[in-house]
Amino acid sequence: MGHLLGIRPSTWMGHLSGITGYEQYHYRVLHNGWRLRNKIPPSNNQPKYTPTKTTQFKPTNPSFEDPGLDSIGMPRDGKNHPCYRECNAAAAMTCYYRFHVEWYYSMSKACKECPYNATHCGYPDCVPANGIGRPITVVNRKMPGPSIQVCKGDKIIVDVENSLMASATSIHWHGLHQKETPFMDGTPFVTQCPIQPESTFRYEFSTPQSGSFFWHSHIGLQRGDGTTGALIVREPKRNSPHRLLYDTDISEHVILVTDWLSNGSINLFTSHHHHAGDNRPESLLINGRGRFRVSDGTPAENFWLYTPQLNHISMKLPKSPLLVSRPSSAGFCNESTVNASCQRGYCECSHVLNVKLNSLVEVILIDEGNANTNHPFHLHGHSFRVVAQKKLGQNTTTAIVKAQDKDGKINRKLSHAPLKDTVTIPNGGYTIIRFIANNPGYWLFHCHIEFHAEIGMALVFKVGEHADMKPVPTGFPQCGDYKPTN
Repeated sequence: MGHLLGIRPSTWMGHLSGITGYEQYHYRVLHNGWRLRNKIPPSNNQPKYTPTKTTQFKPTNPSFEDPGLDSIGMPRDGKNHPCYRECNAAAAMTCYYRFHVEWYYSMSKACKECPYNATHCGYPDCVPANGIGRPITVVNRKMPGPSIQVCKGDKIIVDVENSLMASATSIHWHGLHQKETPFMDGTPFVTQCPIQPESTFRYEFSTPQSGSFFWHSHIGLQRGDGTTGALIVREPKRNSPHRLLYDTDISEHVILVTDWLSNGSINLFTSHHHHAGDNRPESLLINGRGRFRVSDGTPAENFWLYTPQLNHISMKLPKSPLLVSRPSSAGFCNESTVNASCQRGYCECSHVLNVKLNSLVEVILIDEGNANTNHPFHLHGHSFRVVAQKKLGQNTTTAIVKAQDKDGKINRKLSHAPLKDTVTIPNGGYTIIRFIANNPGYWLFHCHIEFHAEIGMALVFKVGEHADMKPVPTGFPQCGDYKPTN
């Protein structure tokens, strides 16, 4: 059994089960093993991992054991972690991880003579990427970052230590619904404040879902610069619907495929939006490495959403997390509350859609085809069924799709529709999804291309009322404006 997290469905044979990373797709496929890296004992002059001493949010003191460091001096993860084991009916475990987030550099001095000496590319702390040195943002000096591999029912505890000096961070556990732990979703200004520099935030949640997931930073462009890794939740083989299709399901059978930018995300982002650049990546990495050569040079709720942005509204995140501050709806906006001038440009506000708890929600997503790109949309807190999807042409309009729907020309597949947490909208077409809003809280719904999310291609579903939501944990971090009155 293999777990492939990657890009472009036409490239790989397998079962599509979501979308990850910077314009990435998430698969679970059969394939041969993949060696993540060579284990080379560190030399005396290699940079060492140093844990941060910080202001901390660590609300509980559960009974767990820090597994310590591995043979190369890094916090244990993957097959080196005690929670990596054969999953059976034995008792669940509490699995602790340390994530040290810092600015780093691909092809750093830790790589020594890489790529001229291929062995050196496997040295501890060496991130070869595509063979080009550039600033990156990583966890524990690995790219991809630490691999979390546990059994269904285990509790995961991750202390995220932010050493980015001048940048905040957060970690989202992509694909996990956090139904009992909504404050652990990792969405800044929706479920938590960003983790400030030299601070630690403890994520603590259980794993009632099995499958191939991943984790990533949910702030700015950090995900595209390397802050991501695999999250695999296994179940006993006898319970797996795929058990007859594979012999072994082991740590080495995890492949993470990512787009890669040789010049850094912020450079491409600013060039794309303020100059003549585009947003297309130059490289493709498999488990943090690319091939390179050495050279000299009927629903209860129904929403129609269309691009650009979402109904001409750019999402403006609030100053304080919605799940913490619990504001009134008076400060929110949607298509019915903004004025007609938004149709000629964009309105910027906190775009929030209210849905009743346990209601059936249908969302019709339309890409009018004004730009030659698809938009992969991800929903936090829920999975959804993809009931319809079609490309109509190079361009379309909301009026055309509404007319087709009114005339009964859109066939909704309501039986055995694919279950996803992320799906693409065809350029010049539509995608229709349905989900049961059974997880009370504030949940982000956004384009998973970082550049697009960064400029506001997102909104928030408020599921249920505040009385339905979990109480704010004691001592949970607060943030917002400070404007003393005169």
